[in-house]
Amino acid sequence: MIKYLIVGLLLATNVWAQSLDRIVAVVNDEVILESDLQDMEQTVRQQIRQRDAAMPPSDVLRKQVLERLIMQRLQIQEADKVGIRVGDDALNAALKQIADNNQLTLRQFRDVLEEDGYDFSVFRETIRDEMIISRLRKSQVEDRVVVSDREVDNFLATQKVQEGGQVQYELQHILISMPEAASPEEVQSAQEKLEKVQALLNEGGDFAQVAAGYSDGQNALEGGELG
Repeated sequence: MIKYLIVGLLLATNVWAQSLDRIVAVVNDEVILESDLQDMEQTVRQQIRQRDAAMPPSDVLRKQVLERLIMQRLQIQEADKVGIRVGDDALNAALKQIADNNQLTLRQFRDVLEEDGYDFSVFRETIRDEMIISRLRKSQVEDRVVVSDREVDNFLATQKVQEGGQVQYELQHILISMPEAASPEEVQSAQEKLEKVQALLNEGGDFAQVAAGYSDGQNALEGGELG
């Protein structure tokens, strides 16, 4: 199975012939259909299997996948508002890089995708969306981040320590979110959720599976991995 070296999800072809398709969510003026949710859910299941990670319960997985789809649509809409676009030249270069990373020509890469059940045109547009979202996040970070001279000095000092000991860390997290003006009931609900997560981890629960089931972070389905 090819490992696609790009951040994001790859939408699989909907292999089920369906005469009817229902709306499962509305994101501003756009709708998310049952078929969209099934496609994404199938892809996420494949990715979890590739990582040899524990599969979350079906209802939990479906909820997380739907939340991810909604977030993606919101980000694409926001990018469109601020004029972020990805042209065909940049998209073709990204696809070629993915193929090169897998030691394949673009034609071979397309053939392998189709053999694995992916529609190349859908895959292509998915990569475009991921590139748009990546550019949106980058622009938001650059607009908000101010790095002081002291922070630069601290970073350089830390780098010297790491280079001496060659210490690296792989981080995972579980995010329990609350609205800015949370009500007492919302605070209590978040606290109860936090305590449940802590109890599951103390009992030896798999961190990645707990993250997939309870984290509100965008990387919950990747086991909360931050890199």
